Amino acid sequence: SMSDLSLPSVVIEEIRSESRTRRRVLRGKTVSKQTASVSTEISGIVVSRPVERGARVSEGKVLCEIAIDDRAALVTEAKANLAQAEIEHDGALALRGDNLLAEAQVAQTAARLESAKANVLRRELDLSRTRVTAPFAGVIETQPLVVGDLARVGDVCATLINLDPILVEVSVSERDISAMRLGEAASARTSTGHYLEGTITFVGSQSDDVTRTYVVEITVPNPDYEIRAGLTAVVDLPGEAVMAHRVSPSLFTLNDAGALGLRTIDRENRVEFHPVAILE
Repeated sequence: SMSDLSLPSVVIEEIRSESRTRRRVLRGKTVSKQTASVSTEISGIVVSRPVERGARVSEGKVLCEIAIDDRAALVTEAKANLAQAEIEHDGALALRGDNLLAEAQVAQTAARLESAKANVLRRELDLSRTRVTAPFAGVIETQPLVVGDLARVGDVCATLINLDPILVEVSVSERDISAMRLGEAASARTSTGHYLEGTITFVGSQSDDVTRTYVVEITVPNPDYEIRAGLTAVVDLPGEAVMAHRVSPSLFTLNDAGALGLRTIDRENRVEFHPVAILE
């Protein structure tokens, strides 16, 4: 009939759903794993600063040297006093063995010996503190002290930043935080074009009062210090597995309400519209 001819014909294809991992794309930033303000523990004139700003240093590297002054001489003096205290105590022990010295006098020489040992340690510690060293491997960011400055106890010699590994920090919403798993792989791309691959090493338990989001940290190896701290990063985080259909974007259409969806055929071969959510 004429009405049959006016109906358009359609092509159908049968597709099956498959399991896909829902991805979450979030914005974050790179942050250093450790930052330390390395301070002086004694006062004195700064006589050397062997490293410059921006330099990579290994653990134990000297960052500042304070004038030794009389500290080396005080170590020598303390060691001489210790040697004398040892001789006196050995003599007291021999006399006690011959019953020529009272126990109280032996105790006095023992006390003097311990005091002399402690004094050597104290003086050697003071001498070692003239060399301010890096507590971990990193890069020098600031150096407030210059040669000739009078450093006081607690003055910052250098700020040291550890960039290997580097962290990528993202804020995750209440809705998504339950899908975050420690040890899961995550990838990111920085504003400078670097592609990063790492693992989730921290999932926050306390939300931010203002944004109601949780902090998630991804640890990324950075042996060459190529990735700097403070870069914007777009992070691709794994989520839960869902069943999804893979279809060509050209098949999407809008219904009268403007919803994006697909047309399907029901059991009576009638065309139906189904709204869809795009996974990726």
